[in-house]
Amino acid sequence: MNERLFLLLLSFLTSICGFLFGYDTGVVSGSMVLIKDHFNLSDVWQEAIVASTVGMAGLFALVGGALNEVVGRRPVIILSSFLFLLGAIVMACAQHKETLLIGRLIIGVGLGMASMTSPMYIAEVAPPHLRGQLVAANTAMVTGGQLVACVIAGIFSGDKENGWRYMLGLAGVPAFIQLVCFLFMPESPTWLIVKKDSSQPAERVLEKIRKEQDLNQEMDDLIAYKEALEKEPPTIDKLKIMVSNKATRRALITGCMLQIFQQLCGINTFMYYSASILLSAGVGSADKAIWLAIVPSAANFIFTLVGMSLIEKLGRRRLTMGTQLVAAFGLLCLSLSYVAMETDDPSIAIPRIPPEDSPCFDASTCSSCITKSDCGFCFHEDGGGSFSVSACLPYRKNEDDFSSIGLCSNQSDLTTLDLMWTHEYCPSRYALMTLVSMVLFLAGFATGMGAVPWVVNAEIYPIWGRGVGGGISTTCNWVTNLFLSFTFITLSTAMTPKYFFAMTAGFNILVILYIFLFLPETKGVSLEKVESLFSGPSCFVGLQRSHRNNFETSTGFIDSRSSLVTG
Repeated sequence: MNERLFLLLLSFLTSICGFLFGYDTGVVSGSMVLIKDHFNLSDVWQEAIVASTVGMAGLFALVGGALNEVVGRRPVIILSSFLFLLGAIVMACAQHKETLLIGRLIIGVGLGMASMTSPMYIAEVAPPHLRGQLVAANTAMVTGGQLVACVIAGIFSGDKENGWRYMLGLAGVPAFIQLVCFLFMPESPTWLIVKKDSSQPAERVLEKIRKEQDLNQEMDDLIAYKEALEKEPPTIDKLKIMVSNKATRRALITGCMLQIFQQLCGINTFMYYSASILLSAGVGSADKAIWLAIVPSAANFIFTLVGMSLIEKLGRRRLTMGTQLVAAFGLLCLSLSYVAMETDDPSIAIPRIPPEDSPCFDASTCSSCITKSDCGFCFHEDGGGSFSVSACLPYRKNEDDFSSIGLCSNQSDLTTLDLMWTHEYCPSRYALMTLVSMVLFLAGFATGMGAVPWVVNAEIYPIWGRGVGGGISTTCNWVTNLFLSFTFITLSTAMTPKYFFAMTAGFNILVILYIFLFLPETKGVSLEKVESLFSGPSCFVGLQRSHRNNFETSTGFIDSRSSLVTG
């Protein structure tokens, strides 16, 4: 196998980590619609099953960083693959919600380590002229995994009893492929020469993935890189320097705020709960909601590719500020779709069934019915939003496929009288508006804020502080992700969806203002000079022109007592 094909194979196998990351976030959206009924989950348990993976991923991203330094990139990827496989098996075989939670925790450990390791490994094996594309391909695999997960969820959505097991368990297939194949893959040449202190193993790896004429120069670069690392101070000293110096402190704050805003924009609300949002919007049934969740997931994937093609043409600032207007407009439309649904809430035409008594009979509209415990809406829609039958009826706990009395109490009623029964949504003419609004938001977000925080965080720190700055900002992303995934159902229920999504639209507008004031344009600026963009006299560095030449030099960022040379 020639060098280029082997490099592409190596990058593809590594990016399976990204695919699994995307698959997990995508499949939980569709599977949760079935899981919550199968295990009769409360809102808190639904949030726990989603957020547990995020929490463990955030914690083990830090652990994975340490393991990468001690044992190398390849063993960490192999361990992550094993954990993905184990977690998929545990979830697919779960007989209790506690077992399902354990499987999600195991997946989270693998996700955390993989999220730190796979981009690093690809960057270290790729030649400089292909590094950006191959690392970006790992990000594209994340959105591709989300899309595939939605398709898989749609295929198995009709199996109410075991469909979710197939959705979660199939993640084990790519994990198994990566686990087996990586047993035969090489270690990162960078790690070999820096940590093993031997050039021969690193040179053997490079011979497999480089043309012969490139080897000598790259080996010289790796040796020089190793010598530069030996002069660096301990991590705690790097952190002190970053915080105490004005320019690096501004860069760190900007990097962290971008990662926080990326989550506050609401992206993972849609990734984790898109099928549930569509179901609440009245699309008609759980399996239809799961299938329709493919549409926003596909938009996320397609516009991620659009963003990759535009980021160097338009620059970070213009691209993100423009696309965030689209994202905010989409969220505002989503909020308005819920307002429209409230005004069109079907009323109850059959108020009571004598001599039965139930809290369900106190409901006056569909929404007031389905929010009551053990109550559902029985209806026949005549078309145009009118209903000849509309009743709020009780159902037996854990037997929610039919009402316990009256119409909709058996399959015969539903079939012969052409009735519908639901305890999860109210029929609405505005479900399409909800879907289009979600696509609008994802088109804007994926093109800009989906990738820009990661790109900027790779550019704005001096070379000696990229590990520290990148690690802190990534942790900010995970922590915010954890908070939102653990509170979405509770917050959206307490605030109602219309106010929740209006609030999220406001966060998207704040992103535009923050970038306008605090993020300088880094397009076309060398990594050695990017850090100087944060050293101007005003804190509003986003208003400065990136070509000004009177900034402090990068060496001026370091206290004279330090022996660091930043280049």
